[in-house]
Amino acid sequence: MTTALAAGLAVLTQTQDQEDFGLKAGPGAFWTFVALGAATVLLVLSMRRQMRKVRFDERGETDLERMQGVDAPADGQDRPAG
Repeated sequence: MTTALAAGLAVLTQTQDQEDFGLKAGPGAFWTFVALGAATVLLVLSMRRQMRKVRFDERGETDLERMQGVDAPADGQDRPAG
């Protein structure tokens, strides 16, 4: 069975090599590919700019604490768990 499969594959490959189906990537496909690449680059640059604007809260306050205006302890120790 493996021999028959290999022989069939060889015939199929040979037949496809000899036939020209007229399938070629034209200029439309090229420019579409270039446009997708350019859009990807622009999106990455935009994301980098947005990520630079993100402020990281090193104190680790939760959103609820920030909305309620609760400050971190003045002595600099961690908040109690719970």
